[in-house]
Amino acid sequence: MLTPGDPAPWFTARSSVNPAFNFDTTGGRYLVFCLFGSASQPACRQTLEAFAQHSERFDLTNLCFFGVSVDPDDESQRRVATNTPGMIYFWDFDLAISQQFGTVDMASKRYQPVTLVLDPALRVIGSYPIGDDVAGHVSAVFKFLDSIPPISSLNGFAPVAVIPYIFEPAFCRMLIDLYERDGGHDSG
Repeated sequence: MLTPGDPAPWFTARSSVNPAFNFDTTGGRYLVFCLFGSASQPACRQTLEAFAQHSERFDLTNLCFFGVSVDPDDESQRRVATNTPGMIYFWDFDLAISQQFGTVDMASKRYQPVTLVLDPALRVIGSYPIGDDVAGHVSAVFKFLDSIPPISSLNGFAPVAVIPYIFEPAFCRMLIDLYERDGGHDSG
């Protein structure tokens, strides 16, 4: 399973809006990437419904929601809402996406639903396993989204000049304290 700092794998897959959606074209905004498996599972269905209640946040410019279904019935029975522009679903019936993201054990076919938050460079900056506490899960994702800088504050910098979320905040604080305590100076 991917963890913060890992780059999200690029893929091309059939989606609710495009028969050959190129995932690498989604960079430049934050993404909520929900590998839920099947909306037939109550916790996963409730998670999707809870995210849909906040659909206005998924404005395509700053934030998008992507859901990954491995269940053909989610599409054929229209169990997932596909009418919101900022909420798009990938149909992963061959488990190719799920394998790349590490959410399925191919030997046992056991699926581990998770919601990832990706930064504009398509790196994982948050990972939230989906469990029974749906309200807590969705709340934690939005609390995290509210804590990160808006897209507009990231514009104007060369991608190599600003690489956020590489180290944990506590480690960054320790490095800053060490620099200040030992009389560090700007090296230019």
